[in-house]
This record gives sequence, C-alpha cells and structure tokens, in this order.
Amino acid sequence: MFKFLKSRPWPPALDTAGLRETLGYMQNDLERVPELEKAAEALGLAIDELKKAEIASGNVPAYEPLDRQVRTFSRPLSPGGRR
Repeated sequence: MFKFLKSRPWPPALDTAGLRETLGYMQNDLERVPELEKAAEALGLAIDELKKAEIASGNVPAYEPLDRQVRTFSRPLSPGGRR
C-alpha cells in the first residue's frame, strides 16, 4: 500500500506545459503509423484535457508549442551547424 506523507505538498507540482509538449511529440510519432491512429487521437484528447485543467485552475498555459511537426532535414548539419 502507498502511504502519503503529510510533509509533501499535494497535489504534486507538475509542469503541465512540458507534459503537453512531450505528449505532442509522442502523438506526432504515433500519427505516422496507421495502426496507432487511435492511440494518437487518445493523446490528443489527453493534451486537450491538460489545457482545460490548466485554464480551470487559473493556470493559463505558460506556452504553446509552435507546432507538433518534427522537422527533418534533407542532409545532416555539419558540426558548425551550417549545411
């Protein structure tokens, strides 16, 4: 059984913006696999629920990822960062 210590704050502090971003990356990966389309949709719903919870608690999302698209390059970058 779990025992909750009163010395620890409850609910735990969560970086919901970071969690949403991580789920977004996972969702993007799953969308590339046709058999995992429903799992990608479920992650999208989880992201939406996190946004709603942040707004309802008065914690407006700190930031929104610009997009969930992973950018790929046609060739690797050189060590100096230039092509």
